[in-house]
Amino acid sequence: MLFSCYRDGSLLLEGKDGKKPARFFLTPQDQFPWTEFIQKMMVAWQLGDYSELPQEFHPKKRIPPFVTDGLLNETIPNQMKILATLRQQGYFCALQARKEK
Repeated sequence: MLFSCYRDGSLLLEGKDGKKPARFFLTPQDQFPWTEFIQKMMVAWQLGDYSELPQEFHPKKRIPPFVTDGLLNETIPNQMKILATLRQQGYFCALQARKEK
């Protein structure tokens, strides 16, 4: 499960399989299943149930219908650009810097 996203493109994931480590990071060079995540995100947006989404993808205002209607028809790079544009326009909270331990 995608738990959190960061400005540098890294992702914090939480494993739900009961194995350790329960939380781990992926870097921008690692592979993440964005296609499946974006499909899940679209369903959550349509239902208004954001409990399975990280806070960074909870809409702060209504996503325009032309985005929700066409996002899945775009390539992954275009989907990422659209999500970044929505974030810049205030539809999502700003991404935090990743704190190194």
